[in-house]
Amino acid sequence: MKAILFYLNTILLLLAACTAAATPEASPQPTPQASATSTVVAQPTAVPTLTPQPTPTNTLPPTETAVPVQTPTVDLYNNKTILYYDAADGHYYRIDLDGGEPDRLTQQPDSGHIMPDMVEQGLLDFNTPSVSPDGRFIAVAQDEATDDMGLGEIWLIDSETGDTFRAEGYQGSPEIALGSIFTWLDEEALLIYNLPEGGSARYVLANVQTIRFPNLVWSASPDGRFFYTHDGQLLDATAALLHQIADPTACPDGIRIRQNAWSPDSSNLAFVSACHTTDTYAEDWTLTIVDVVRSVGKQCGSRYCLKIIRCWPGPQMRTLCC
Repeated sequence: MKAILFYLNTILLLLAACTAAATPEASPQPTPQASATSTVVAQPTAVPTLTPQPTPTNTLPPTETAVPVQTPTVDLYNNKTILYYDAADGHYYRIDLDGGEPDRLTQQPDSGHIMPDMVEQGLLDFNTPSVSPDGRFIAVAQDEATDDMGLGEIWLIDSETGDTFRAEGYQGSPEIALGSIFTWLDEEALLIYNLPEGGSARYVLANVQTIRFPNLVWSASPDGRFFYTHDGQLLDATAALLHQIADPTACPDGIRIRQNAWSPDSSNLAFVSACHTTDTYAEDWTLTIVDVVRSVGKQCGSRYCLKIIRCWPGPQMRTLCC
């Protein structure tokens, strides 16, 4: 009986072992952990940055620069024009050196004279033509052929309109003193050296005004401000002042004044003077230079700053300033 039970237990153990071997043991599985879910945060939609582009413009094609058409005027400064007076009809003409027909500048004869026989007689009605600095006006001296005193008239020709008009009378024959009748101060004024009634004058074209000087003017500064008179005085036209720059008391028998010249900037005037003597060649000539710039506006009477150079009989120099 015990043997039977032993065998039965053994069989049961074997069966249990076989059952365990046949049924796999469940291996422990890791408990799934809740993984952190990545929450996608909504990002703002990127707005594309606009790169500024140049605004297209309608580029116009380059146009040619318009060249102004020049109005024909008297061009006496191109060295290609001749100005002449025709005594047969009393008109002024110009003609190009390259040829062509003459161009008449005046609309009416000089002063009404038409003298066909003038050329044959060898007489000149108009003399010493001079062109204004701007080239518009032509000033001419008209001699009175029947007068022995050298009297005449100064006429102006407007080259743009052709009009001819009288400016002033003068005294002094062009044949004796060529070029000493008048001179242009600028494009708007003439200096007339010798008037029939005496003295000189400044003729202004803008208002047709004649400014008379009691003294004879020998020269004018390049800027038209100062006038040097024959008796050694300097006229300041802007201030209407007359200054004595030559000492007439130093010459009991009178003073002789000769050549004079202005510096280009109108700052200095040079002239030569001497006392009257019986022997012209023995005179003691003096070159005087007036420093106008250093002298104007100084309270020193009527004297200017002078640099005196003794030219004869020996060179000496001294300076007299206020």
